[in-house]
Amino acid sequence: MSVTSELRPARTTPRLQLPVPGDAAPADYVSDTGALADAVDARAARVAAVVTALPAGPAEGDEILFRTLVGASDYGYWRFIRRLGLWEFSGGVPYAAAQLTGFQMGGDGTWFLTQSPAPWACPLSGTYDVLLSAQFDFTLMPGMDGVGAAYWYEAPAGTWSETDSVRLRNSGGRNDGPGADVATIMRTECVAGRTYSLIYRALQQNCVHFKSAFQVTPVRLTGG
Repeated sequence: MSVTSELRPARTTPRLQLPVPGDAAPADYVSDTGALADAVDARAARVAAVVTALPAGPAEGDEILFRTLVGASDYGYWRFIRRLGLWEFSGGVPYAAAQLTGFQMGGDGTWFLTQSPAPWACPLSGTYDVLLSAQFDFTLMPGMDGVGAAYWYEAPAGTWSETDSVRLRNSGGRNDGPGADVATIMRTECVAGRTYSLIYRALQQNCVHFKSAFQVTPVRLTGG
């Protein structure tokens, strides 16, 4: 009785593409070890490194973990991968801030800036998705709507003008309770070193701010 065993063919590993010689091939330890070392070294260059600034000379497929504020004093990480010459966001905790304190907004057309949520200082220039939400109330007369506006705004040099606003979101309520929490999401460009937050405006007399919040998530970066 004879036993026939099949020869194992040469192959490469599916992830690192390392060469695995077959039974019919002569052993070449120098070449095999060199191929293994080169493949592992190339892969190690693509393991996400923790950074606080974009690295110089990135290669296609590189990944980084960018350490940044995700709240007024809380740090988190944004993961980016290098694709087609740009850093694309691939995961992480968005920056979030809220104003949960109610306040009287006074007469028509009054602007309110000092009551804004903690401003966000943009760490990296690029495209961002911004989620805005706001609730307003009206407490002076029964059955009357209270209408206010929440703007997403940029504050260069600590100043603001109406032309700086990016989006407007209205929300109304009656004096027996606040209006519905109205939210909108927008995609916008933000510039590193500039600060962003919400600003409010009363669109009816004696409008009351109930609560508001914003959340910022990167999409892709324009630098690096």
